[in-house]
Amino acid sequence: VVPDDLHSMWAERFDAATRGLAAGVARAVEIAAALGVEFERGLWARATGLGEQEMAAVTEALLEGCLVVPVDERLRFVHGMARDSVEQAARAAGRWAAAHTDCAAALHGSTVPADVERRGLHLLASGAPAAAIDDLLAAVKWRRASGEPREALRAADALVVAHEQTGTEEANEGLLAARLDRLELVRNLRRDRPEDAEALDALLQSAQEAGHLRVAALVRCEIGRRLRDRGDLDGALPSLREAFAGAEEVDDDVAVLGAGLALGWAMAMAGDHKDARRIFRRSAAAGGRSGDLLGMARAY
Repeated sequence: VVPDDLHSMWAERFDAATRGLAAGVARAVEIAAALGVEFERGLWARATGLGEQEMAAVTEALLEGCLVVPVDERLRFVHGMARDSVEQAARAAGRWAAAHTDCAAALHGSTVPADVERRGLHLLASGAPAAAIDDLLAAVKWRRASGEPREALRAADALVVAHEQTGTEEANEGLLAARLDRLELVRNLRRDRPEDAEALDALLQSAQEAGHLRVAALVRCEIGRRLRDRGDLDGALPSLREAFAGAEEVDDDVAVLGAGLALGWAMAMAGDHKDARRIFRRSAAAGGRSGDLLGMARAY
């Protein structure tokens, strides 16, 4: 929240800069703020729906008022607090969600991963969490595949919020899977916190009670991985065996591969190389990646 005195100062500057512009043109400032501290001119224009002359007028007003500065093909608010002040005023007027709706509409149809992620975040901020879920799930997968765990965690946080805001029951499979994804990402950032073990136990119980066998297998796999990484093979192996059996039962290739790889490594660490090779082969056969996993099996 921008302090009242600073908010008043920024509000006066924006009012002075946009005075004389039509209401729809002045509203373009709120859409710019929804796009972020720095925003693309073309995307901004699409989101506003304004014509060239109107966009030129509002851009000139902001530049002359020293409220934004040009950065290549983009514009940037001169200070993060300037953008925050616009947001604060739009929220107070009940227009902030609508600004995000316009931003999401401007990104409609794009399959560029960064656009998909932004669209999901805008949909969530616009009050349409159910519509945001697919985009945010795709964003988590993209960030993970790109080797960006912190960005993936931020997308996972948003995905959990989207599921929670849909008002579905706590045992909803998508919500449980999203919470598990988030806990896995936290671990990958080397933040294996004691409270996460309790959260995983609660997830496992919810998945079992709701009959979500795939999620239950994935949770058991994550529990086993954490125990294995801490050197507790006696605790890890039973959990990973259950995870692998559960994944095979639901016939989910991704779950079989993940659980099989985790179980095979744990078996190899325990000196059981024969069974490790067997599990790698079964995983490879189920997942269709025999080249990768059988190579690991041969290493043992």
